[in-house]
Amino acid sequence: MTNIRAKVILALAAFFILPVILFAQETPEERDAYLEGYLNTLTTEDIPAAEEIPAQLPVMKKASPVPSPEEKTSAIEKALRNLHIELAMEYIGFVNGKQTFEVIDEAGQRISRLSYPHSGGMWFLKGEVRLLPRLSVGGRYGNSNFKKTTCTDTDWIPAIATDRVWNESNSDSDIKIELYDINLYLRLLDFDKENTELGSSDMAVLNDWMVDKLSVDVFSGYQKQEGRYGMTNLVDTVENYQTVGIPYNSLNSFYKIKYYGPRLGLRAGGSRGKFSSSLSFAYSWLSTDAFGWWNLRNYPFWQKGKNGYGMEAEVEVAYQLTSHFSAGLGFNYISLRQKNMTESGYNSNTPFYKDLDIIRNANSDIYGPSVILKYIW
Repeated sequence: MTNIRAKVILALAAFFILPVILFAQETPEERDAYLEGYLNTLTTEDIPAAEEIPAQLPVMKKASPVPSPEEKTSAIEKALRNLHIELAMEYIGFVNGKQTFEVIDEAGQRISRLSYPHSGGMWFLKGEVRLLPRLSVGGRYGNSNFKKTTCTDTDWIPAIATDRVWNESNSDSDIKIELYDINLYLRLLDFDKENTELGSSDMAVLNDWMVDKLSVDVFSGYQKQEGRYGMTNLVDTVENYQTVGIPYNSLNSFYKIKYYGPRLGLRAGGSRGKFSSSLSFAYSWLSTDAFGWWNLRNYPFWQKGKNGYGMEAEVEVAYQLTSHFSAGLGFNYISLRQKNMTESGYNSNTPFYKDLDIIRNANSDIYGPSVILKYIW
């Protein structure tokens, strides 16, 4: 057994040590040639693949930095620069126009017309606040300061003559009108020469119009106008086709009418230097309610109508007095139309009637020049 073990050890030693001894006896040139030949026999499959490295290492998310006091102040200042508040007071000093409505018979012919002239002054308070760079909300409230005018009530008998007045009377009319509207404005165009981001085409528009700023807005909203027309000191001027002058001091009647509905409009404005101007137009879809009381006949009546319309136009030219205040002149035109209305009512000589289609042309016009004082922040 011992001899066998010794022989095995000797064989292993010869297997591992003899090549080393032989390799050590080779010259350096022989060793290099041997190694080169061995490397040439290797293929790419024999070379172990390097550990794959991802194309992009994962990025660690950084926590949002806490704004510094200076950054907070800058953000607040930027928000305040974008905030735009405009307040205005406008007075129409020479109001013109009138309120009218007509009554027709069963044949559709006119038998009566009442006319209430508008004269005097009217105040308007306006305000607008920009909510976003292209979105703002604004409104207006108006209140009349009218003079007493003369109301005219004219009657015809179509079967006899349509061009001759059968009866007519005048009375002192005390008129009170209130109106308001509220609108949401969307800015479509906003050109300003101070805006460094303007393109060459936008700058060309400003140069063509010879302005420093130019804007166009579309707006929609809701409006309402209410009028009360009191009548006293009645005088009949025509009776049975004859001219007379008969007073009735006991008259104390009134007529109230209300127009209301949605509106849609367009507004454009521009400025050059210290001068600015604006033009706006609005169209409205109106419903109308009215109530009257003729005390001499103990006669109440109610009127209502739909599918009416209104048109309104405003023009304004202003001069900048300071960085916040400006003053100017304007012109306002407000026209409300209700072609058809039904009427319900009764009096001592007539039983109650309901929804008769007998009222036509319940119209209101208010227009005149104005002066304006404006504050902008």
